[in-house]
Amino acid sequence: MRRGGLLAFLKRRINPLAADREEKYARLEARVASGVATGDQYNQLGDMKLEKGLREDALELYKQASDQFIEEDLIVKSIAVIKKIVKQFPDDVCITEMYLRLGDLNQRRGMVANAKEAYLVAAQQYQEQGAIREALGVFQRLADLLPENVDLNADLGRMYAKEGMKEEASAQFARTALRLIDQGDLRRARELCLSSLAQRSNNRDALKGLLHIAMAEEDYAEADAYMKRLGDYVADDWELLKSYGDLLLHQGRREEAVEQYRRAAALNPMNQEIEAALRRAGAHGEAELPEEAGVVVPGTPEAAPEADGPVVELDPSVLEEFDPAQLLEEAERPEPTPEEAPPAATAGPAAEPEAEPHTEAETEPPALELEGYAAVFQEDEEATEAVLPQADEALPATAGATEEAVPAAEGEPEPAPDLSPEE
Repeated sequence: MRRGGLLAFLKRRINPLAADREEKYARLEARVASGVATGDQYNQLGDMKLEKGLREDALELYKQASDQFIEEDLIVKSIAVIKKIVKQFPDDVCITEMYLRLGDLNQRRGMVANAKEAYLVAAQQYQEQGAIREALGVFQRLADLLPENVDLNADLGRMYAKEGMKEEASAQFARTALRLIDQGDLRRARELCLSSLAQRSNNRDALKGLLHIAMAEEDYAEADAYMKRLGDYVADDWELLKSYGDLLLHQGRREEAVEQYRRAAALNPMNQEIEAALRRAGAHGEAELPEEAGVVVPGTPEAAPEADGPVVELDPSVLEEFDPAQLLEEAERPEPTPEEAPPAATAGPAAEPEAEPHTEAETEPPALELEGYAAVFQEDEEATEAVLPQADEALPATAGATEEAVPAAEGEPEPAPDLSPEE
């Protein structure tokens, strides 16, 4: 037996638990060296290194374990390892970074209170180290975590401005102002928008905020001024296009407003706000039309009965030349034209006396004209044929009544009508 094997045998005999740990330690080291270790294996080897007093090696293994757990989507285990690092190595230079990572992971889990606590510790440590910009970066994460805390967000903008970070200050002021607009605090929102423009004069969000405030306060002159300052931003922003349309509509420029609404709809189809604006613009332009022109919309479902026959293709020129006012003219005409006289009156000796009375026939021809137009607009040949025979049946009854009245007055016999069908 070789000497190494003998020593291992003796160790196992004397202290089997210690021997097992040594074997496990060797296996974990080999696993980590191969680069295929799991998060648990990194963590276990780190614990063993820490027991042996190898702190630097243990810290590095803990960091690797945290990274590996994140890759394995085991966020809770990664957080546990980071807490272990913070506890075992409180004075290490990496602790601020660990608090920052702890805040990110808690935010990812939705643990807002834990994330806030970790971010505050990280920001405080950066300030103590004199790393002001890094501290502001942590405060930015904290502000994004708490968007409803407008005081914190506004203070962050002032801190950016104090450090001369104009771009960051302008953006933070504008973001906070838009949140205040959503909350209905227009006074504070205006102040922050102006503060944003003081840092950067062409900040789009700040100008949009001031435009919204002006529209809400119905100060359309000021709104027009801000819209002009937005300039080229309008063409690519559906919200600005809609606001521009609202402004034009309030100025009475309906057609231009509709054009802006349609451009906004092209950028954001199916948006309910844009659809409502289009409907409002359309109703605004057509609301007084029926009253001014005296138009009564004709046609009911009974005006043109449906048919199962083939659909008649109408000549487009006929529809282009058709004027709906003709329906009113036909309905208001006092007497029917000669062409509209009942066809049954042309046969037999009763033709001459039939043309004299008009008491019952005056209202029938206009009704027939309306039904005929309705049938044409249905574009159905059999629908037209269904309407016209009903009129032919109604007219002979009226003519018959007239013919009966005439012979009774003159005392002459009534001639029998010829009812034989024509070929």
